[in-house]
Amino acid sequence: MRRPLAEHRERPWRVHELASDFELLDSWRYPIRIEAGIPFDRFLEFLRGAERRLLAGSGPASLLFRLREAMGRWFGWELDDGAEPLPIPGCRETTLRARLRPDEKAADADARPGLGLGPAGFDLIYQREDETLLEISNRTVHALLHLGRQPLSDSPVSDSPVDSDWAPQMSVYVKTRGRLGRLYMALIAPFRHYIVYPAMMRAVERAWPGYVAAPPPD
Repeated sequence: MRRPLAEHRERPWRVHELASDFELLDSWRYPIRIEAGIPFDRFLEFLRGAERRLLAGSGPASLLFRLREAMGRWFGWELDDGAEPLPIPGCRETTLRARLRPDEKAADADARPGLGLGPAGFDLIYQREDETLLEISNRTVHALLHLGRQPLSDSPVSDSPVDSDWAPQMSVYVKTRGRLGRLYMALIAPFRHYIVYPAMMRAVERAWPGYVAAPPPD
């Protein structure tokens, strides 16, 4: 379900300060209700499996991902393994992790998996009990994927976001690399809004009830 960008901006997410120079493009809420006692990182683990199944499928969204992967190889949009990372457009940093305070750079951050959705995986910037931020960089854009624990309005009022029933919310930020990046984002906008994001929402809506009903892994 597409959500107003203002709703995302109203939450006290860490991303607002870190990505203040990025454009917030989209915000979508997954159409599931998660009980307060289920931790955010359990949903993230579920999402990694759900996205693998989506990419392995034969629907329009998976076909678009494969097409994008092929185009990235044909036109050289992806960075080769071992290539020098590109700076964030308009900045000297090559990753948003450089903007974290020393105390935020958890010792195990690099060991936590990112998300594999798309032609190349998203790398982790940070993960908290109610949000996570990931990034991807290529020759067209430097993009951010934010996932947050959004308290539901009909849950009991609480001072803590982790004491309310919630839904996961996905938001996308971007900085384009010149004319090519702007053209690329304009061309893929209708595919994101009418094929890819709705397919992601449906995949999660179908798979979550069975996942949450199963015993959690040890």
